[in-house]
Amino acid sequence: MSKWSLAFLCSLAAYAASAQQPTRDVPVYNRAQLATVCGGLWTEVNAAIDNLKRLDLSTEKEKQRASCLLDVLAATQFDARDRGYNELFFKLELKSLVHVYNVASYDFFASEMRARTGRTHDALRGVLMAAGHPDAFRDYFAERRVATEKAQAPGAARFWSPFVEEGKCLDAACSTRLPETIGVIRANLGLVARNLEASSNAAPLDTTPKVQNERQEDERLLTVVRRVERGEATIGRIR
Repeated sequence: MSKWSLAFLCSLAAYAASAQQPTRDVPVYNRAQLATVCGGLWTEVNAAIDNLKRLDLSTEKEKQRASCLLDVLAATQFDARDRGYNELFFKLELKSLVHVYNVASYDFFASEMRARTGRTHDALRGVLMAAGHPDAFRDYFAERRVATEKAQAPGAARFWSPFVEEGKCLDAACSTRLPETIGVIRANLGLVARNLEASSNAAPLDTTPKVQNERQEDERLLTVVRRVERGEATIGRIR
């Protein structure tokens, strides 16, 4: 074999090896490896959850570890056989990370949300919206203003009802900035109404009792939102 053929084969092997490397900034992990990264934070998270304790996020070191774990969770394969379950587990583990800290940590995770894109951004926004953080709602409404409203099935009222009718969060661990959030929702009631309308019109051929009940609830809450828009009711004081 000539030296040129050998050089070509070596370069080809190097290219093949590089092509197999993940394109993420961090490597791909499996669930078992979570305990070995970010200073062992995931082990501490699970221990705190098991013992009904909160972790501290008051120092820069702890914030760096939490940010590190967000990166690792996004690069972890939780279920190699089912993409749907893999995404579900990712969202559940991320939610566990956020909620293992006290509600004062939501501002930190909101800043992490703003600094990220894709699934990590979206998952953080979902967790923070359920917890009533205003920055998550601002981000959501900014996106909805320029997006076409779509819904796979009725049921949006389950999310909006606590905020619109009771002035409460969807989650028990509620942001201390909830009054600010209610103001953000009040200023964007048109987008809430659009979401409820799209939800109530989704899956029109599905006549199962569960879907029909959720459709009726969407329509009922849409009527409430329209009343608030006309000044006939006060957001957060319907019930």
